[in-house]
Amino acid sequence: MSAAGFAGLDADYTAIIDAWTAELHAVMPAIEAWWGALQQRLNASGENVANLHWPAGLVAHPRVLAIYRKHYFKVHGLNLKRYTQQTEDDDEDDESNWGEDGDEHSASGPVPPNLLLVEMMSEYDTELFKHFKYFVYVPIGEDPSLEIC
Repeated sequence: MSAAGFAGLDADYTAIIDAWTAELHAVMPAIEAWWGALQQRLNASGENVANLHWPAGLVAHPRVLAIYRKHYFKVHGLNLKRYTQQTEDDDEDDESNWGEDGDEHSASGPVPPNLLLVEMMSEYDTELFKHFKYFVYVPIGEDPSLEIC
């Protein structure tokens, strides 16, 4: 399944979507098997261990988080590039830009990474989204200089 033409996004963004979903589809069988075995385990009180320790479900598996982070940073990098291009193209002193629509750019974006990777997933990969609807946090932080990490 290709995301080509999805939501008016250009080839750079759809390539990230395609790589993201392909990588997830490759690892999901093993993660689903791990999750299934974990759900069979009960603690001393008879409670399901999986739900107690992994409330987000199988998408909280470290491999899924690593794949998410990898593609999050790809989207973030592309967004920075697009933002830089947009601000370089803007010339507020050029009177020809005032009162008229600007030229349409062939490049789309910037697009918030979590929006592209998770929230829009219901539109481009419903099979994966059945798991990611429980992915309610973004495993990205900031260092002391407020750079994402």
